[in-house]
Amino acid sequence: MGSRYRAFVSYSHADESHARWLHQKLETYRLPRQVAHLAAAGERQGRIGPVFRDREELPAAQDLSEAVKEALAASDTLVVLCSLHARQSPWVAREIELFRAIAPGRPILAAILHGEPSEGFPEPLLAGGEPLAADLRKEGDGKRLGLLKIVAGITGVPLDALVQRDAQRKLRRVTAVTLLAGAAALAMAVMTFIAYQSRNEADRQRAEAEGLVEYMLTDLRGELRGVGRLDVMTGVNSRAMDYYESQGELDQLRADSLERRARVLHAMVEDETERESGNPILSERMAREALETTTRLLEADPTNAERIFNHAQSEYWLGRVFEIADNYPDARIWYEAYDASARRLGEVEPDSLRSDMERGFGALNLGIVNFRTAKDQKRVMEQFETAIAWFTRALERAPDDEFVQEELANAYAWLSNVHYNASEYEQALAAQQANAGFRRALAAARPQDRERQYDLLVARRALALTHIRLGRRLDAAADLRALAREAEALSASDPENRSWSEFADKALADVQEFN
Repeated sequence: MGSRYRAFVSYSHADESHARWLHQKLETYRLPRQVAHLAAAGERQGRIGPVFRDREELPAAQDLSEAVKEALAASDTLVVLCSLHARQSPWVAREIELFRAIAPGRPILAAILHGEPSEGFPEPLLAGGEPLAADLRKEGDGKRLGLLKIVAGITGVPLDALVQRDAQRKLRRVTAVTLLAGAAALAMAVMTFIAYQSRNEADRQRAEAEGLVEYMLTDLRGELRGVGRLDVMTGVNSRAMDYYESQGELDQLRADSLERRARVLHAMVEDETERESGNPILSERMAREALETTTRLLEADPTNAERIFNHAQSEYWLGRVFEIADNYPDARIWYEAYDASARRLGEVEPDSLRSDMERGFGALNLGIVNFRTAKDQKRVMEQFETAIAWFTRALERAPDDEFVQEELANAYAWLSNVHYNASEYEQALAAQQANAGFRRALAAARPQDRERQYDLLVARRALALTHIRLGRRLDAAADLRALAREAEALSASDPENRSWSEFADKALADVQEFN
């Protein structure tokens, strides 16, 4: 068509995070080689092409900007993100009306974010009878299929061809890691079968099978995390749970088997809470099941340090499930129980690195929940300072332990947030400098670790913003410009990383504001 943009994304700024996600997905999407020739834009070599997304808030008392009007005129397709916010937005309605007037023959694609069509469709869409192109809600198409429907609408490629090729592409991408997980699951199934067939060798078979469980919880888990495929662990974890259920009632399991079973449940809760489409109801059920197991073990041996520690992890994960769901009252209840268990562990093994770290985590978790619920900030500050004291003690025991260094840096970062919010900028600066010192050392120790580079950029941004508050604008502005360039490069290295992309946007906004 000769247009400059393949699509124009129209949305309410209340839905900006959804629009940013869709914009990034469309601009980086590459049509599968086998169907690229079917696209209306075959000359684009499989790319959809540029997509327009207005990044600035429109003035309240003016019409659409000239840039927006020009972009509408230069767009092949209009994609409308429909929601309760979009329905109430006069700008979304104007963009639809203007697109129809400028290009009456060009397609308009409606994509639902939340609410029913009658609740989320802007009036011009309802009046025009535009069909629903994609339902991005979990209970609808979901994000993955919804994206493919939008791609099909923009490119003219049949949806079934896209779905088939997308499935094949995804299958190839995960085959190598899935084969490893499948081999482990198969081995578990074989060991379970052998255990049933060889009662006389039950103890030996149990040791071998549970040795494999331990491997799945440690080495395999680490490998899958390293390639970003913890979702594959779902099937492996389920196989491990099948093994324990095949052993009979919990009363029939030996103590060490029950302990491993609890650790499997902890791992499953962690995986479920980390997945974008995780099920909070399932997470809570598994956390409570782990709690039941560790409670039973602890009641049988209340002074056993290992059982106290494992029970504390059950309490922590239950609190974490509620924290992720923004249910802070229940999160606080379980974090208080976790803190009490950490204190108990410290009484049983007072001179161990593990008990020092648990005491620190107990104080830190409570501080975070209280900080987010605007509880007594003086108390919050005391809790973060307590966490710092315990982590510092742990670091004295293990000066080279990078995990301890990371958690100590994290505690300093939270303490700086409290001081910053209280306008105590000198104290905030001191805590931020401590955090940044650890982050620099950790990043230098692993220069290829991009996550550590990101943590350092976050620490540098906090330092720069605090320097500005203290009137040291010139040097801070220069550092903001430098870290904005580094943040942009980091985000470009992995466009799928939402945290890096959002941080790059913040860094760019800082430069625009303070330069």
